[in-house]
Amino acid sequence: RMMEVGLRAINGEAREDDYWSLIETYAKLWLSERKPEGLANVLSRFAKSLLMLRHGLRY
Repeated sequence: RMMEVGLRAINGEAREDDYWSLIETYAKLWLSERKPEGLANVLSRFAKSLLMLRHGLRY
């Protein structure tokens, strides 16, 4: 899923629901393998990408 969203982002085709899906999937995977510490930092990076998309900004 991460590769799919990454390719869409590179091609300018990513949608907000792609990011929300990725955030949910990543959080579940993280919590199944690790303690919650550090997850907020990772999720904030995804949120930043989502907000940049929403406002038409690019890296």
